[in-house]
Amino acid sequence: MIRLYHYNKIFLRRALRWNSNLTINKKLNIGHLNLENNSEHWELVEDIARKDTIDRSKLLERYISNSDHNELDSDSFSRFDPKTLKGHTPRDSVHLNPDVAKVIQNNILSLQIPANIRRSASNYFVYLHKHSVHKPTSTKMEVDAHIAALFLHNYTSIYQALAELKKRIGTENFKPQRILEVGYGPAAGIIAFNDIMGPGYRPEKKDAVILGHLDMLRKAKLILSRQYNEIPNELLVPNTKIKYDEAVVEQETDNENLNELNNEPDVIQSSSESDDLIGEVMIKKIKIVTNLNSKIPASGSYDLIILTHQLLRDEERFPAQVDQLTTHYLSLLSPGGHLIIIERGNPTGFEIIERARQIMLRPENYPEEEGKIPRPWLRGSSVKSTTSSKYKDTELEFFEDFEVYDSKDLDKQISMSDLEESNNNICKDEIANETTNEATKDEVDYHIKVIAPCQHHSKSPLQIGNPKYYTTKEGKNLKIITFQKTVQRPKFTMELKKGKILATKWAMPLDGIGMDNIAQPGTGRPNGRNYENVNYSYLIIQRSLNDKETIKQINEDRENGRPSKSNEEDTWPRIIGPPMKSKGFVSLQVCTPLGKIEKWIIPKSYSKIAYHDARKAIKGDLWALGAKTKIPGIGGINVEKLEKAWKQELKLKKKEAKRKDYKISEMKQSFDDDSSIPDSSASTEDRITYLDNNIKKMAKVYEHEFYQANRKKDKKYKKSRPLI
Repeated sequence: MIRLYHYNKIFLRRALRWNSNLTINKKLNIGHLNLENNSEHWELVEDIARKDTIDRSKLLERYISNSDHNELDSDSFSRFDPKTLKGHTPRDSVHLNPDVAKVIQNNILSLQIPANIRRSASNYFVYLHKHSVHKPTSTKMEVDAHIAALFLHNYTSIYQALAELKKRIGTENFKPQRILEVGYGPAAGIIAFNDIMGPGYRPEKKDAVILGHLDMLRKAKLILSRQYNEIPNELLVPNTKIKYDEAVVEQETDNENLNELNNEPDVIQSSSESDDLIGEVMIKKIKIVTNLNSKIPASGSYDLIILTHQLLRDEERFPAQVDQLTTHYLSLLSPGGHLIIIERGNPTGFEIIERARQIMLRPENYPEEEGKIPRPWLRGSSVKSTTSSKYKDTELEFFEDFEVYDSKDLDKQISMSDLEESNNNICKDEIANETTNEATKDEVDYHIKVIAPCQHHSKSPLQIGNPKYYTTKEGKNLKIITFQKTVQRPKFTMELKKGKILATKWAMPLDGIGMDNIAQPGTGRPNGRNYENVNYSYLIIQRSLNDKETIKQINEDRENGRPSKSNEEDTWPRIIGPPMKSKGFVSLQVCTPLGKIEKWIIPKSYSKIAYHDARKAIKGDLWALGAKTKIPGIGGINVEKLEKAWKQELKLKKKEAKRKDYKISEMKQSFDDDSSIPDSSASTEDRITYLDNNIKKMAKVYEHEFYQANRKKDKKYKKSRPLI
């Protein structure tokens, strides 16, 4: 609730008291809203002028009919330069569909004990800290914990990436007909896509591949059934109006005989206006449009592919697994299609994104090229007979990957970086030979362009090539590029954050419970926020059309060294850090179209409009207004120094593992030493102490032997299976 300004209240009260028919033409400022010469808005003001307070939500509903309104039509954006508005990243806070939030709260999480869900979510967060990559669910409890703890984050990052893609290529050009999503969760990509496109959009085909426990597919089916896009055409009521989040969608049919149905209601209310049903749902009878599967398709053609934490499942297989999975998913992309890759906002996620980008663009082969000229991808071209031959006739099965270090394997791990480097060189030589083949250059019909976030096709200035280098002492302060988005917490997320486990920060990353004297039982968050920030890395690429004119234009641009018809937005740098605001000037950290990190300073003397827009800019925006001062930023990273530090740490780990093996062997020998056994004259306390110590030693010995056996077993299993 907000209060009217004093002078406005007096004016309205007097006007209504002395002349009820008075026409008000002056401009009234209420909070942040400007109402001017709008009869509908003034009717609302006149109705509530006799009250001391007005309902802000009611006023906002009348003033803004759609949350995705055009920024150019809003008075609050009138001071921005049109180029600045064009470069803005979608900045509204993400709200999960209330119908989806309700079904998760009432029909999924309500069936479990909340403490069990929090404990399972805590265990998963501990696993993420140890391994840096996501894993599939293996039990029903893990499925529910994944939905409660991770679904909102995945939905937010995918929603923001889709909104960015839709804005950059234009709403009229973003109409994919065949969609594929691959992930561990309940089809968060399809849910976000449905919300972005609106309830009336119905593509030809939607496939969701969910890897992990079968119960996740059931829960995904239940959640998707709450979206209007997922109602099959044969179940739609003809000539009805479906109310869905204040948007009315009319369904038409050519069959006039069906219009005489008298038993069907004229308006089907959304679940928000009906009674909430709590409990288990018979999912088997539910029908949806999206095809749910647990296996990755071996072939096909899709206009939009969404990958959520799918390019790396085992840290020890970086970068070979990233290369092979990227190659396969590119083989499924149709001409003119788009591929969205979502990874975690940590060093591992950043390096996965950069490795996939390097494999697709191969910037080392085009050092002098400027602009975003689509790069050839010979592995996917129709002139290559070996395109994804590995996946032509067989479906890809999903394999769970787990890696445990063994002290005896540390000698081999020291040379792992050399193997990775040789693997990079092999791929590099292969692509270099392909791209320099003049005989097939004009016949290549597969070209790739990056839409976001990169504004260039050069080598990333922050890429170091190995996520493990960030764990060294020299690599802990290395910078990475990640993005953040604010999302409003639904009820089930706020319930998850209660209690001691997840309400507050942990003292150590592996504690799994809040800090003592800070975490409280009960509500657990007396001053808690109703929103949270999602940290993620992403990459959006586009496959160019493969008609002759497009291919000819790409080849001509490559010969000239720059694109002839460049999109204006491709020449603007992207802000990769929070703007630093000072009195009289603003500092922006940007990644330029030349592939360099620079610090741009925009003082008030440079331009009042640029100064105003810079103060309102956020991380992720494109900056089009230039700067008065441009300071070069981060230069080349000494990767050799990081590699040397990593090898040194591996040697220390080997010594520590050997020292532990030696202590365990000493404990075994102490069991056979009769001299330490107390005699009959010893007191009862001494005997109890001796037994306690022996039990602790035996526990350590058996634990060590158990892990050693599992390591050997897991090592043999990984050697006998393919990478994918």
